[in-house]
Amino acid sequence: MKNCPTKVAVAFTLLAGSMAAGLSAVPTPTERPEHSCSAGCNHHAEPNGIQCADLPAGLPISMCFTEDADPAFVAEVTQRLINVWLNGGMDGGLAYQLAPRWNLNGSSAQGQPLQIRWSVVPDGVTIPDEIGLGIGSAPNNVNATLAARFGSLENGKNLIRQVFQRWSDLTGLSYVEVSDDGAAWGSAGGTTRGDVRIAGRGLTNTSILAYNQFPNNGDMVLNSDAGWGPTTNNYRYFRNIVAHEHGHGIGLEHVCPAATTKLMEPFIFTNVDGPQIDDIRAGQRQYGDNLEAASDALGNAAIPTNATGSSSYTALSIDDNADIDLWKIAASQGMKVSMIVNPSGGTYTSGPQTSACNTGTSITASSIHDLKIDVLGSSGTVLFTQNANASGLGETLSNYEFASAGTYYLRIAPVTTTNDIQLYNATLTITPPPSNPADVDGNGIVDAADLGVLLAAWGSSLAIADINDDGIVDGNDLGLLLSSWGQ
Repeated sequence: MKNCPTKVAVAFTLLAGSMAAGLSAVPTPTERPEHSCSAGCNHHAEPNGIQCADLPAGLPISMCFTEDADPAFVAEVTQRLINVWLNGGMDGGLAYQLAPRWNLNGSSAQGQPLQIRWSVVPDGVTIPDEIGLGIGSAPNNVNATLAARFGSLENGKNLIRQVFQRWSDLTGLSYVEVSDDGAAWGSAGGTTRGDVRIAGRGLTNTSILAYNQFPNNGDMVLNSDAGWGPTTNNYRYFRNIVAHEHGHGIGLEHVCPAATTKLMEPFIFTNVDGPQIDDIRAGQRQYGDNLEAASDALGNAAIPTNATGSSSYTALSIDDNADIDLWKIAASQGMKVSMIVNPSGGTYTSGPQTSACNTGTSITASSIHDLKIDVLGSSGTVLFTQNANASGLGETLSNYEFASAGTYYLRIAPVTTTNDIQLYNATLTITPPPSNPADVDGNGIVDAADLGVLLAAWGSSLAIADINDDGIVDGNDLGLLLSSWGQ
């Protein structure tokens, strides 16, 4: 079996819907005092039409239910899953500790980027009853189901690829699709299969949409008996199911309140598309931003998208109080650089999952850190610092001019010491030095070749040799050329 996390939070992901009755079968604090409900927990409540469960920690699976799920069935599945866990049928228990991210291929530290290999499991591989439904094992049928639902297997895979690409665009995660050798379900990832494997099987009850393991596993099972939503917005319903479940697969837990503003809220909805601000902050806290692999050391500093002109960047971050982002500038004498950094994220409410899922803490995500912009020399020496404003306000480095040619760096760093993530957007503008009109042939230096062109054009109005633009090539132009000799 794969190396399961030392602790995982489990909650049943329910679509907003009219759900009566509660989860009376869930163990009460008396039955399991070490896993008692949080303050105000009420397993018989119907908060905002969303039926949630306060479940004991240590369960390595998260599930999705449809809006019309029978409450009695939800309660039954809840109890069965807990019974499996209590009886040792899954890795888990009181010794589990939170493992918020992958530990794979030398990448384990908070904010460190990671490459994940993923694969679709061949049909026919046996998928056990991992969630205690009492339905026995069944053959994987995800390939046939994707083909049937989306017109072809490739169409279905493309939707999954889009989900992984979106997570990659927004975090330091990158993904490589590989073939799958059909090894037994639960086998660790390796050279012949993905670290994350995607399978499907019938779960009998169509109320369950999918379930997903947490790191260091991340495998996903889609319920082939359930509907995966309409075709609208490029199958957004299905893509959000996969994106949400894979959020668990990279170590993200459910968040509240249920306000349909965050992908990782404990239900699926379609008014947003994929990860939102809170999800992005969580993903980047875990794995850095999408430039992270090239931005934490001088030798690996990011190269501006455009050598001259403006380059714009969105959804970057300083993921803690020690993180920095770097850009490498290959400057010529007289080149100027400007940079605008604006913190982002706004203000919203977020907190851990509760039964009612109607509370959280107000977070001003745009004011976590006071950011500064440093100009560094080739060895990392600070040449200039722009830090005029407080947390929540942007900084503008305006037309810093390089006095000599060489390698320089721009560094974004926190001034404050809060151990949390700050999202920001940036615009970097490089203005080349003005061209020297005495460099008549445009080769970058005023030399004998330029003198030859000027003398050959003597007395004419040849524009390139008329350095002072007075309409004639004469002694005035020659004086300007000689005064710029060697430049």
